[in-house]
Amino acid sequence: MLTNLLPLLLVLGLAVLFGWLTYRAIRAKKLWVKLAGGLGAGALTLLLAALTYAGGSGFVALYFPGAAPAPDLQVARTPEQIARGEYLVTIACVGCHGQPGPDGNPAGHPLTGGWDLAAAEGFGFIGQMATENLTPGGKLAAYSDGEIFRVLRHGVDQNSYTLAMMSGLPYREMSDADLQAIVAYLRSLPPAAATGPTGDAMNFVGLVLVGAGLLPPSPAPIEGVVTAPPEGLTAEYGRYVATFGECRGCHGPT
Repeated sequence: MLTNLLPLLLVLGLAVLFGWLTYRAIRAKKLWVKLAGGLGAGALTLLLAALTYAGGSGFVALYFPGAAPAPDLQVARTPEQIARGEYLVTIACVGCHGQPGPDGNPAGHPLTGGWDLAAAEGFGFIGQMATENLTPGGKLAAYSDGEIFRVLRHGVDQNSYTLAMMSGLPYREMSDADLQAIVAYLRSLPPAAATGPTGDAMNFVGLVLVGAGLLPPSPAPIEGVVTAPPEGLTAEYGRYVATFGECRGCHGPT
């Protein structure tokens, strides 16, 4: 947070400075000072004010999203839960959180993460967005079951900061039972160390883009208990499978 607060304060300070210089230029006695100074300093003031507003809006969206607290949850970790969780994780999580192969892309188990999606998609200039180590050898070892559940349902980390990529994925729509099954399976994995940096580290440029609405906003939060449709050959259950299969990520919302 501090690494983004400092540039935000710097831009704010520059906006105030150039606003004062604009005021001084307008009150000057010489016409050329009024015109050149007023227009130049005024244009910079407007630009810096816009950056301050966008950066501040992005700062609030990232660090103060207003997510619900983590539920007081203790997953039973039954064999049935773990088996269901393995099925779901194999479909939904391995594609991003798998250990990077020689080409830098996820190559499957172990789920040690480290794939920088921002760099891979060509927008590494906004900072790091590296997938997390999902084994007990990573940060999730310090998370409660309820906090892992909240990551999936609300897209925020242990500090209640927005996870830029997770917050925009459809896994929040999965049922409570299936999210708990994922938690059970992740807890059953053997610890494995990541081979590179993991986690989000969005910079001030990313905050400005978020605040300006140039990055997709997080969907509306889902409240209450979520249940899955009955398993079967129905359109409703097919849509649910397409949700945790993340088909929309490539094929669009319709």
